Amino acid sequence: MSKINTKILHGLLNIGAPTNNEEQMRKFIKTLIPKHKNLSKISDLNTSLSYYLDANKKKTVLIDAHMDEIRGQIINITADGFLTINILGGLVEYMHGRPIIIYSTKNKKVIHGVTMVQHAHLKQLRKKYQNEYNKQILYADIGVKTKKEAIAKVEIGDYLIFNYQYRYLNKNILSARGLDNKLGVYVVIQLLKYFIKNIKKLKYNLVISFSGDEESGKTSLTHLKKFKLNAIIVIDTDWASDVPFLNSDVYGTINIGDGAVITRGDEDDGLFIKFRDLAKKHRIPTQVVTNIAGGSILSSFLTQFSTKTQFIGIPLRNIHSPVETANIKDCIHVFNLIKKFLETV
Repeated sequence: MSKINTKILHGLLNIGAPTNNEEQMRKFIKTLIPKHKNLSKISDLNTSLSYYLDANKKKTVLIDAHMDEIRGQIINITADGFLTINILGGLVEYMHGRPIIIYSTKNKKVIHGVTMVQHAHLKQLRKKYQNEYNKQILYADIGVKTKKEAIAKVEIGDYLIFNYQYRYLNKNILSARGLDNKLGVYVVIQLLKYFIKNIKKLKYNLVISFSGDEESGKTSLTHLKKFKLNAIIVIDTDWASDVPFLNSDVYGTINIGDGAVITRGDEDDGLFIKFRDLAKKHRIPTQVVTNIAGGSILSSFLTQFSTKTQFIGIPLRNIHSPVETANIKDCIHVFNLIKKFLETV
């Protein structure tokens, strides 16, 4: 892949996929996968979509990208109709004063709202009267005055996401909600489409997994345990250190636009060396990071399968926020690296 199909990528970014509510994303992905006599659907559930591409090979590789994104959830409705919200996977103190979309189970539609922030003019007075603003409590306004009005629209437990659309800050520099992990989903879709057209180049059978519930840590992979897997590749996003408030000497040097991130850890079982050598041979830009922070579905794979596993990341700034930022050229580098792996015995 030498360029990004922005129509597909933008389509992914326009769809909300709060963790444990990935149905719309699953439906959209299915429209992108071409039919082929060697391709069969393994699972088509609310939190999972997976395929098997039979290339008539002795070995099988599993490639996964999670399709869900971080979300909030209503935990209470106040007497005057405001909502209190819990955020899964994000930092609450940075979520104030932002537009939101609530998925109403009661009305089967989306409700618009905004998370609330303290009045800047009263900041000093709040200190004076010891009425400090609690950044850990997140309230939302949906434009009503009473609890009765609010519960006619939403109910406790409804999911929500932040209402930010994609935008380009510069050529190839994309900012959007849900880049984690819609960028990974995009790469997996492109890999599957490529090898459906070029199945003779494929050296392995492929199990393709678009998993859900990753951000909640509840992903189920039991439907894939029937396959004898020779390698597992997890495509996800990873944090970039090219920001002014991180010391790269401490955290490592990971820059957006500088290539695929290859995690080197106890889990790689030799795959890291293979990916590193492939990247060097084919001049594919890569970066190396160790497991010093965060986590992914990788750990879930390792508890259910006994096989070689490798995490390949796309670097992000502002990861797990409503405005994540990436260089989409890194998607091309990840695609090309995994493509070479799948074409090599």
